[in-house]
Amino acid sequence: MKKNKVYIYVASLIVLALFLVGCSVSDDYQGEWFALDGTNSEVIITIDEKNLIYEKTKHPLKQVGVGTENGMKYYKIKLDDESFILVYPEKENENEAVIIKPNDEDRPLEGKILFKMNRKEYPKQN
Repeated sequence: MKKNKVYIYVASLIVLALFLVGCSVSDDYQGEWFALDGTNSEVIITIDEKNLIYEKTKHPLKQVGVGTENGMKYYKIKLDDESFILVYPEKENENEAVIIKPNDEDRPLEGKILFKMNRKEYPKQN
C-alpha cells in the first residue's frame, strides 16, 4: 500500500512538472525585438516570461505549444487569451521572427502577419 502511494506521488510530480514546462515561455524569443507592425510603423517589442510589452502596454503571455512545419520552428502563444503564432521563417536563424494571427488552428502558419521582428535592427519594409 505504501509503495502505491509513492508511485502516485512521483507520477503526480512528473505530471505537474510537464504542465509547468508546457506553460512557460521559451527563452528563445524572450528579450527586445525591433519590429514593424501591420502599418509598417517601427516599434519595440519586449517579451519576458509573463508578458509581451508593446507601446508601453503589457499583454499577458502564455506559451501553449511548439512545433515545426516545412523546417520552420514555431511557438503557439496566447496574448490576452487570443491565439497567435511566433515563427522563425528561416531555419537556424533566431534573430528574425514574425507573429501571425492564424486563420485556422489546424494551419498555424497561415494567417495575417501582425509583426515582423528582428533582434538587431528594424526589418525592411515591403
